[in-house]
Amino acid sequence: MTIVLSDEETKESSALSCPRILVVEDDLALLDGIRDVLELADYEVITATNGAEALSVMGKEPPDLVISDIMMPQMDGLQLCERVRQDFRWAMLPFIFLTAKSQKADVRQGMGVGADDYLTKPFEMEDLLSAVASRLQRARSIKAETMERLAHLREDILRKLGHELRTPLTFIKGYTELLAESASEVKADDWEVSLQAIKAGSDRLSALVEDLVFLAGLETGEAAAIYEREKERLNLVKLVRDVLASLQEVAAGQNTILVDDLRSSLPIVIGHRAFLADALRRILENAFKFAGSHDRRVVVSGDVRANEVHIDVADNGVGIAENELPHVFDKFYQVNREKMEQRGVGLGLPIVKVIMEMHGGRVEVQSKLGQGSVFTLVLPLPSVS
Repeated sequence: MTIVLSDEETKESSALSCPRILVVEDDLALLDGIRDVLELADYEVITATNGAEALSVMGKEPPDLVISDIMMPQMDGLQLCERVRQDFRWAMLPFIFLTAKSQKADVRQGMGVGADDYLTKPFEMEDLLSAVASRLQRARSIKAETMERLAHLREDILRKLGHELRTPLTFIKGYTELLAESASEVKADDWEVSLQAIKAGSDRLSALVEDLVFLAGLETGEAAAIYEREKERLNLVKLVRDVLASLQEVAAGQNTILVDDLRSSLPIVIGHRAFLADALRRILENAFKFAGSHDRRVVVSGDVRANEVHIDVADNGVGIAENELPHVFDKFYQVNREKMEQRGVGLGLPIVKVIMEMHGGRVEVQSKLGQGSVFTLVLPLPSVS
């Protein structure tokens, strides 16, 4: 039996057996020397003499690894690395710098834009080959781990989300068929009820899809690459109060009092503004869902404990049973599923957990059944360099 591979499969198979390496160097003698050594080691080599040319080459022949000089005309290596990391296709691409500079500041600058390794000229070709082999092996390991995570995620989706997907679809399909079959006989009030049900179903599906896409990005490392590229010094008090302001109307709509009990100042932290805001918003919306039936109140506070910044979100709601606490951050787990089934699919808290771990922090929970819960976002203080 003859097996015919598709073009994509052929390219992937070829890449696995003979990795393609892009060498970017304006010293033509050194460029030729590196290419010869790599080709003798059974690597496919493509070349460019500056960053702008390298980007053009990458668009036509995507490499498995980049080796780049730093000091080059038109576009230097630092600019090239920044542009590469800004493209989601190359966010995890191994990148090795070659440079005549050896000062620590230059090493930090290179690593700061996303380089994986750094060789100082003059270097031994054996050291270059070792760095290339090491980074390619690391890239293969990351890819294998990513594929395994995606496989588990896909399995979870197929096994656990059938009902969650069918429920809103049933609403949408049922009411749509009703309106289509007897539109002329449907009263105005029934039209409104039907349209509201269709909207509720579509909103629920939309939120689920957005969470799944976001979770996939977190699981594959794509979000981590974005974090590394876009992290910045953040005024945490401002970030928290911006989120609180955006949710005041939501809280009021659920008869919940949202209390700002923050200190006037908290230390600056390093983080990704949108990701941290998303994590806090999810914790708050979770608190709204499970707040008590009387005097519904959610209080947000923050302070510094043991060299960490803690943001507490406390509610006076139904609380969580002790036996369920170890599972609240598991994907697709829902507390008290029989009664709370319509209040989520169990992705919000796992997403918060991964976001906080991405920041070098964590999320904690304390709860007593019938007395409420306190969820805490913990962030490390920036190290002093």
